[in-house]
Amino acid sequence: MIKLIKKGWSWAISLRFIGSNLVKILDGQKEIKERLSKIEEAIKSPQYQLAELEKIKTTIDLLKENNEQEKKKLERGSQEEIDKHKAKIVELAKNNEELLRYKGQIMQVIGIVKQKNLQIEQLNKQIEQLNEKVPSALSLALAGRVRKESSFSNTLANILGK
Repeated sequence: MIKLIKKGWSWAISLRFIGSNLVKILDGQKEIKERLSKIEEAIKSPQYQLAELEKIKTTIDLLKENNEQEKKKLERGSQEEIDKHKAKIVELAKNNEELLRYKGQIMQVIGIVKQKNLQIEQLNKQIEQLNEKVPSALSLALAGRVRKESSFSNTLANILGK
């Protein structure tokens, strides 16, 4: 009789631990989802930066085109007018060279950001796969736990039945 009470008591303690483990697992899953949502917010920022870089590139192209048109306009006049505006023409040429250099740097940065964006997309796919696996892993863990407990209860029933 004492053995039976001890087994029943250990079974009750086991059920309590299963319940507390289940609560811990669910809390862990909630924490994982919160972390993933924070990561998702951080991941969106490179796309915003890429759009900003594209805007800067477009602005540089417009400035360069504007400088070229102004330079052509200044070069259309007579030789005296060209000599008079020589400093302005040289300044526009320097500005265009500088704009080309900036555009080259921005193109490099855009290339890097696009590459990182592709890596982020791959990581997002992996995160989605993990999100799909977490609930299934949780159910497998619980199923394994239940099987162990049900085999224990079968053993207990066999003992009680005998």
